[in-house]
Amino acid sequence: MAGMILANGGTFGASGKYLAEIEGNGSVTLTSGIVTSGGLVSIGPGNGDAVSGEAGSFNMTGGSSAAGITFAVSEPATISLSDISLPPNTGTFLSVSAGGVTLNASNAVLSGDIYAVQSDSLTVSLSHGSSLRGAASAGESLMLDATSTWSVTANSTITTLTDPEGISGTSVSNIAGNGFTVYYSASKSPALGGRTYALTNGGVLTPSPNP
Repeated sequence: MAGMILANGGTFGASGKYLAEIEGNGSVTLTSGIVTSGGLVSIGPGNGDAVSGEAGSFNMTGGSSAAGITFAVSEPATISLSDISLPPNTGTFLSVSAGGVTLNASNAVLSGDIYAVQSDSLTVSLSHGSSLRGAASAGESLMLDATSTWSVTANSTITTLTDPEGISGTSVSNIAGNGFTVYYSASKSPALGGRTYALTNGGVLTPSPNP
């Protein structure tokens, strides 16, 4: 679709592979809906009349999901998830193959791996008690407020970390490393000073050998 869908309440499910296909500057907004079966939310140029480079959006506020939702993004886009807890996901939660993508989570429980092909292509912002459990690869810039957490499930690479209230000295209180290593770009994260930081529950945040 290259238009707008607004739904307040209601029950939604994927009859096939896709929960939603969003083309160009199309948008889907679900408020207080119930997702009964998970599926893929695809945001990209598709096969329709969308203009390449336009930014689409998917917004979900409140409601519930009985099954996992995954995202595949191949155009600039904004994904906003608030006041919702998504089921555990041991696979990929978000795959990004374009620049200019933002994931905003507010009071949201998310799980699954995040994969971004290009450096600086994805910004993930966790706020108001949000949590993410999973691994990150390559192009993610992560922003955490004091109330939000990331639990790492495998060695990960991020571009930058903005976490002023979670970093104290050379330790990070709101990232659980679980024994894994998180690499960051020292050249793009000057505020981290090229230092190595201890994560809770073991593991470290340390400069990438390929800055």
